[in-house]
Amino acid sequence: MDKLGRRTMLRAGAAGLASLALGPRSVMAREAMTVVPPADRKLLFVFCAHGGAAMIDGLLPVLDTEVGDSALAGTLDVFSEAQIDSVPGSAFRFVKPLEASAYSFLKPPPSMRDFVQKHGADAAVFCHDVSSVNHNVAQARSLSGAGANAGRTLMEAMAVRYGGGMLLPNCNMGTDGYIEHGVDGSLPAKARHEVITAPLLFATGTHGTRGLASAVRPDAVKRARRVRDLLDRETVFANTFRKSPLVAHYLEQRSFGANELEAADLVEKLLLLDPASAKAGLRPTAVTAELFKRFPGLAQNDVQAQTCLAFLLAYHGVATSLTFGFRSDPVITEADGVITTPIAFDYSHSSHRLAQTAMWGHLAAQLDGLIDLLKQHDYLGDPSLGKMWDRSLIYVATDFGRTKTRAAGAGSWSTGHDLNNGSLVISPLIQGNRVYGGVDPKTCLTYGFDRRTGAPDKGVVLEEAAVYGAIAHALDIPFAGRQDCPAWLKA
Repeated sequence: MDKLGRRTMLRAGAAGLASLALGPRSVMAREAMTVVPPADRKLLFVFCAHGGAAMIDGLLPVLDTEVGDSALAGTLDVFSEAQIDSVPGSAFRFVKPLEASAYSFLKPPPSMRDFVQKHGADAAVFCHDVSSVNHNVAQARSLSGAGANAGRTLMEAMAVRYGGGMLLPNCNMGTDGYIEHGVDGSLPAKARHEVITAPLLFATGTHGTRGLASAVRPDAVKRARRVRDLLDRETVFANTFRKSPLVAHYLEQRSFGANELEAADLVEKLLLLDPASAKAGLRPTAVTAELFKRFPGLAQNDVQAQTCLAFLLAYHGVATSLTFGFRSDPVITEADGVITTPIAFDYSHSSHRLAQTAMWGHLAAQLDGLIDLLKQHDYLGDPSLGKMWDRSLIYVATDFGRTKTRAAGAGSWSTGHDLNNGSLVISPLIQGNRVYGGVDPKTCLTYGFDRRTGAPDKGVVLEEAAVYGAIAHALDIPFAGRQDCPAWLKA
């Protein structure tokens, strides 16, 4: 970080703010969104488990002895007792990391034990199928419930429900299908995803002059901007495209950045710069120093940077919906080398168990760090508003499951995409430490449950709309046709 100059920082930050200038947004649409007092707001965190996080390799592993047929067990994705771990009183068990030598080019992942032990009481697995095994389609449907709410994504619905008056209510650091907007044409433009491509330096794109090595007088900047606005109206381009909606939109967003964003001082509030290397007049907040202690690799680890920016955006009341997580490229740092697999969970095409254990371990570690922060800090830094965790819900959104079979007795194998899977949700707003549905050990296929009582039912098949409805129910997001899930709401 200490080698980064202002010019580099601004370029990267501007990339993260590109959609402010070019995206389908209008700051004039605020009146269409609900303004909720801080005490009544909720927070949605969507973690993208890119490539197919298989629940039977995460929190629902099947023991080989449970199959009841050793020959059949040798053809399924099952585990020996020595490969499984658990914590007392937990509804979940989890797969131990492999031997260090098995990870070859990877640094061995952390165990899931800390996550389950600390946060399992608020965790729930929702067993369901999906309706596509195409990456982009399945990712988009995991967020839109396959069109459950007039085509709005969960994040867009969240922004409409709680994001009125917020600067950037719906911030998205995902990729591929996870950054696709919903298809509801009546959605307020400001509720759409604000795509952030450079989380580490995003803050520098929220101010035009802060952080320059030589000070710039504010009055000089104002005069220069006034002259620029006058010239903009007199150019041949401006006269030719005077009625263009795109030009009007661009000018509107430029005004938004120069006024609302700069006035909010996000350049320091969201700055992920090591306090020890702060320069050019930018001083990260005390909260940022805590982030570097909890995520010491965030300057090089993109997933850690995303996680930390998501926390800061929520903490400062900038956003109510935050999307972040694994991308298709691996995380590589100078200290640890290759940390995550190429193409994330989808590396299961090459080596299923290596990919699943590695990525589940890192997923658990990221969420453990985030939840610790949410439990530690008061919302908006105000003790009267309570801890951030009390109003939060984390949804681990993944594309699909993986195939459940292997060559007989194979110790290492590859898997394809499978419609059958489940989703992990962590929140104090739901009845945690529970598996909603179950797994048939003879097939390793998950099955559904009665949404009213929570009773597992092998005859019930739930899909994306049920997951969407259950999360919306927990977050008090009403819409016509919502598939409620009374069984998992706390009284």
